[in-house]
Amino acid sequence: MACQADGVSINSTLDPLRSELDRLDYLADEGLAMALFLAMRLSQPLLLEGPSGVGKSSAATALAAALRTPLIQLHCYEGSTADDALYRWNRPRQVLALRRAEATNDLPTDQAQDVSPAATPATSLDDLFTADFLIDGPLLRAVRHDDEVPAVLLIDDVDRSDARFEALLVEFLGQMSVTVPEIGTFGPKVPPIVIITCNGSRPLSDALKRGCHYHRMEHQSVERAVEIVRRRVGDAGLPLIEAATAFVFGYGHSTWTTRQGWPSRSTGSQPSPHSASSSSRRTLPALLWARSPRPPRTSRRSALRWTGWPIRPDQRTTAHEIMRPCSATCCC
Repeated sequence: MACQADGVSINSTLDPLRSELDRLDYLADEGLAMALFLAMRLSQPLLLEGPSGVGKSSAATALAAALRTPLIQLHCYEGSTADDALYRWNRPRQVLALRRAEATNDLPTDQAQDVSPAATPATSLDDLFTADFLIDGPLLRAVRHDDEVPAVLLIDDVDRSDARFEALLVEFLGQMSVTVPEIGTFGPKVPPIVIITCNGSRPLSDALKRGCHYHRMEHQSVERAVEIVRRRVGDAGLPLIEAATAFVFGYGHSTWTTRQGWPSRSTGSQPSPHSASSSSRRTLPALLWARSPRPPRTSRRSALRWTGWPIRPDQRTTAHEIMRPCSATCCC
């Protein structure tokens, strides 16, 4: 087995990678494991597309943990600029260094008499634009990673950025280098493993999609979600995990729904409050089943009845009293 206690090697095969991901409590199906394996072995980015909450970013985190390599994240948002992704200069440190040089007369002999900022020689200004005053962005950190195991670069939510920032990413992925005019070009010792996530809020450019492997991720099944929760919350009992997962999904696990008296959503039938037992009629999952669009603007009593819940004669006064009294502008 190539899977060792210290993680997997960059040259490992597919089975050791899946075993290591499983040991890290990340359950990857066959398609996702193959996509991560190709991103690890080939010098081509991986584009993971799917709705929020399906585990796209967690896949990059698990891959970095399996390889025992740093995870470098670039969070895209509306208004992202090149300074956020590439690099920026440490302006406060540059000003402090310049003032310190002026105060100590650390200037060339021909300019030592005048220490005003306007008379600062060009050689001192050049010294301010060095690697010591450079703040690396996520892309530059991934390129300057000098370990033999490549870093995992996560470009998260690329669809939230604009087309101009996306064009910058396409240029970086094509060259896999960052150029700083004052210093030079930084190239990687080993190319980073690039994973790009997209929620599908807007179409991506063809140039970006052509240069990436593509994998689509969907929501997990109830059984897989139960297994994920069981691994994360090992102290909880299985019935509690099944009930909580069914509540979040909005429909019940087969055994849980049968025990509660409510059909599964997969049957396609809407449950009726009268078909449930009196003990489960007022449970929170039952209330979720009875939810529906906002009732029409009619009387308050019909609004209560519109939800489909019967009001006993001894509850009518109580249910009506908890409503806010009618005002002059009421629509009743």
